[in-house]
Amino acid sequence: MKKSAILFTLALFLYSCAESQSYVGTWIDQETEKSILNIEEQNGKLWLNQYDRSDEIIIEGSKAYIKYPHYNDPLLLDAQKDIPTIRGVKYILLPNSLKGQFTGKWKNENGDLSFLVHIDENNDLNWDINRGANKPTRYYPKPIENGFHFTMGQDTLTYKIVDGRLVDNKGNKYFKDSKIN
Repeated sequence: MKKSAILFTLALFLYSCAESQSYVGTWIDQETEKSILNIEEQNGKLWLNQYDRSDEIIIEGSKAYIKYPHYNDPLLLDAQKDIPTIRGVKYILLPNSLKGQFTGKWKNENGDLSFLVHIDENNDLNWDINRGANKPTRYYPKPIENGFHFTMGQDTLTYKIVDGRLVDNKGNKYFKDSKIN
C-alpha cells in the first residue's frame, strides 16, 4: 500500500512539473501580437512577468491561476495546442508568432540588400533595411494576413514567408542568414 501511494505521489509530482514547464516562455497574444508576457520558473515556482509586475502562478491539480494581490485570475492551458488563455485572450509562444517568424537577418541573392527584422522593447516590429554600404533605414510595417506591408518611397511593399523564404509582392526572394539572429 505504501509503495503504491509513493508511486502515485511521484507520478503526480512529475505530471505537475511537466505541466508547469508547458507554461515557461515568452508569449504574445495570438490575435493582435501586441500584448506580451513572460512566464519564468524561479525556485520551483512559476511567475508571470508583464510590464513592471511579477505575479505568482499557482497550479493545483488540473487548475491554474495567477495570484494577484486582491484576486485570482484563472489561467487555462490547451495542452494539445500549448495555448494559455488569460481573461479570454489566447497566447502563443513568440517564436511561433508572425513577428517571431519574421525576426532575423534576411538577404537577397546578390547580398546587396538586407533586412534586420527585430522586436524592440515596446514589442514593435522594426525593419532596418540596408542597401549595400548605405546607412540602414528603419521602417515600421503594418501587419496583414500572413505578412507585413509598408511604403518605401513610392512603392507599397508586401512581404510574406513562403517555403522558409521572405518573398515580396514583386517576386523578390530573401534568404534568412543563419549566422546572424
